[in-house]
Amino acid sequence: MAELLDVVRSELLANSRRASDAELSLDADGLLVVSYPIDSTGGRR
Repeated sequence: MAELLDVVRSELLANSRRASDAELSLDADGLLVVSYPIDSTGGRR
């Protein structure tokens, strides 16, 4: 699990996203889902 989280963190940083803003969950098929909140104008926070 730690390796998976390291990969996710690396991908987030590569895309200029803060890992602390991400919400991680699993979908119905057991796949990892990374989601972010958006502000009311539809942009990133």
